[in-house]
Amino acid sequence: MLDENNVTEQSYVLYSMYSTSASLCRNLLINGTAVKFQIDTGASFSVMNKKTFVEKVNIPLKPSSKVLKTYTGENVQICGEVEVVVTDDVKSATLPLVVVERGGPLLLGRDWIQHLYVDLRINTIDSHDKKLQKLLEDHGSVFKSAAGCLFDVKVTLHGKPDTTPKFYRARQPPYALREAIEEELSRLQRDGIVEPVDHSDWATPIVPVQKRDGTVRICGDYKITVNKVCKGDNHPIPRIEDLAYSLSGGDKFTKLDLSHAYTQLQLDEESRKYTTINTHKGLFTYHCLCFGISAAPGIFQRTMEGVFRHVPGCVNYLDDVYVTGKNDEDHLRNLHKVLSICEEKGLSLRRDKCEFMQQEVTFLGYRLDKNGVYPLTDKIKSIRDAPTPRNTQEFRSFHGLVNFYGKFIPNVSQVLAPLYQLLRQGQRWCWSKAQESAFSKIKSVLSSDKVLVHFKPENEIVLVCDVSPTGVGAILTQPDDHGHERPVAYASRALNTAERNYSQIDREGLALIFAVKKFHKYLAGRHFTLVTDHKPLLGLFGEGKSIPEHASARVQRWAITLSVYSYTLQHRPGRENSADALSRLPLPYTPDEEDETYDINCVPEEVNFLFSLVDQALLSAKDIAKETQEDIT
Repeated sequence: MLDENNVTEQSYVLYSMYSTSASLCRNLLINGTAVKFQIDTGASFSVMNKKTFVEKVNIPLKPSSKVLKTYTGENVQICGEVEVVVTDDVKSATLPLVVVERGGPLLLGRDWIQHLYVDLRINTIDSHDKKLQKLLEDHGSVFKSAAGCLFDVKVTLHGKPDTTPKFYRARQPPYALREAIEEELSRLQRDGIVEPVDHSDWATPIVPVQKRDGTVRICGDYKITVNKVCKGDNHPIPRIEDLAYSLSGGDKFTKLDLSHAYTQLQLDEESRKYTTINTHKGLFTYHCLCFGISAAPGIFQRTMEGVFRHVPGCVNYLDDVYVTGKNDEDHLRNLHKVLSICEEKGLSLRRDKCEFMQQEVTFLGYRLDKNGVYPLTDKIKSIRDAPTPRNTQEFRSFHGLVNFYGKFIPNVSQVLAPLYQLLRQGQRWCWSKAQESAFSKIKSVLSSDKVLVHFKPENEIVLVCDVSPTGVGAILTQPDDHGHERPVAYASRALNTAERNYSQIDREGLALIFAVKKFHKYLAGRHFTLVTDHKPLLGLFGEGKSIPEHASARVQRWAITLSVYSYTLQHRPGRENSADALSRLPLPYTPDEEDETYDINCVPEEVNFLFSLVDQALLSAKDIAKETQEDIT
């Protein structure tokens, strides 16, 4: 235990490091590895001895300013501190860990307890909690960050009839990245993901994306090869109604995340030719379904439905597998079946992204609990919490949004009358109680079912994006029976300091990425129209455009991100852009909100890796000069 009496802020006394008395312990995953800790409510922070650290974690340490002493006054040598990903039965968090030289039990201190909701009621632990913990321990082999491999199924990419093979020469990478690319190719070969080939009728150039640790991610530019000629998989992605029906009658809910999603599926021999990449080290063919192939979502959904089809109370939505039961016993029985199938068939799960036996789960903008399905307020937050306009320009943007959806608002002119006064010629800006009341009323109407519609996967999807000098905004819409675009959800946020310094075209590109990331679960596996008011983007991200070879790292990452979606990029003049108001009246920027918006845990792996990178250079003018000169907006 850590005793803080009579010691300085950074000095602590450890007098339970060698205790032999009975202790309450907790099994946790540290960076994916199982470790047993002794719960110590007197400890300010959590401690691990060096021997265990080297065996279980073994990552670089940072210096520590803390001073530790034993109960008898001896100094305890500190090796350093480190941030680790800690996962318990229900959640995960990145937390600090102090590593000491000497042995002794591993201490789970108050800093971890408050994040992990450790139950300290020793004699009242629920029997079902124990059964869940035992179940997860029994199936511990399925929880790993590395991709698994579905043993008994091979999937097929279907080329269109009379398809002419597409062969692109290798792009010469920067000299500074060559060694990292070669190391990554070697790793992929060792892991059985790719193999070198001497000849191929198909070849896709690669775009190497550098990660924070200096390694690279190798991405095929399949947008210009495979995606043009391979048939899409028309297997339906589940609708909200399908998910709700499959999980109805459940008391609690578990959500499992399949590691690396598509790469767990093996390709048949004939399909592998389509995935061949051309590098400065030669041709390599993938053995598995890989990132960037537009048919992948439908293939993955169909395959996973087949894998889990005999398990009651189970349904999957792409890489998320949901499990429930009419009571805890039934739930645990169904969960056991799912985990057993994963073990038998070679599938792996990301433990840090799984949630077990929760009272509710969320998907596609809805919250599901044992009583029913409810729309989330997040999808209207950008309208509901939109700040008051500060000048005529900001109000005109909001007025444009109201006009765009005014046809669905009863008595819109009457509601807006106090606001229309601000648009009169020569009218001085004056925001009074009358304007504030009208503003609140119209926001309420825009957020109501008079305007908003429920998402229907079978209908066309239009995603409208915009950016201003201060914020980004997006509206997910679907046409109604009369062809009018009706909003499904709104999203916005303010730009941070760095983003405000972006060039105009970089800000416009950011709006696209913000929108597809925010609404990924709606878009994955479906074709949609992506709307921008900045015409030069069509030259960079338009349908069939290759990933720009000499563009900035940021633009290359964005192009790769967009390549995993099936979309048509459409230009719409600014005056017709319904998202303009959201970008000019964005929700405030906060670090927490930014983390949520760009949380790499909320989307499949083919998008995850792109947003874990650090933005660096701005877009090169050389690559966009032509499009910018032709822009009339």
